[in-house]
Parts: sequence; structure tokens; C-alpha cells
Amino acid sequence: MKKITFTILLIMALGVLAKAQIPTTEPTTFANWVIESNIKTPKKATVKFYNCRQQLIYQEEIVGLKLKVKNKKVVEKLNAVLNQLVAEGNNSVSANLVTAKLNKKQF
Repeated sequence: MKKITFTILLIMALGVLAKAQIPTTEPTTFANWVIESNIKTPKKATVKFYNCRQQLIYQEEIVGLKLKVKNKKVVEKLNAVLNQLVAEGNNSVSANLVTAKLNKKQF
């Protein structure tokens, strides 16, 4: 009986002393892009760009082009578009930024 009582008291004491993770109030400090595609339609993809608060800032649908994320040039060009979008902020963004950056002849 003493062991059970001691175990219950120990668990209760540890439960009181344990702290949950403290959520950070500061936003993330990086912007990113995401490619959404489907196996059945590999030449149709949607590229979404997010700012540092993870809010969608630009979205473009690419048709007739298979985006290979493993290709270093594709990643560099998508990063260049992302940097351009983040630098412009909420200013008016011209359409087809990604298609203009990625030449269909190269990929």
C-alpha cells in the first residue's frame, strides 16, 4: 500500500512540476514555396509562394511542364521568384512569373 501511495504522489508531483512547451509569439523568419501536383497529371502543377507569416502571396498553375524539384536549376529559379515576390511585398504582381522564369525549352 505504501508503494502505491508513494507512486501516486510521485506522479502527481511530477505532473505539477512539468511545464508545457511555451509557444513562441514571433513569426517564422523564412518564406517558402510549395509545388502541388498529381501523379496522374505530371505536366500540371500549382506553385504556391508564402511569405514569412505563411500567408499565400502568389499562386500560379503550370500546364504542359513537368517540374522536377531535384533539378538544381528549377529550385534556383523558384527561389529567385520567391525573393522577387518577398521584395515587392503586396505590390501588384504580374501574372505568369514562374512560367516566364522557367523556359519550357530547358525543362
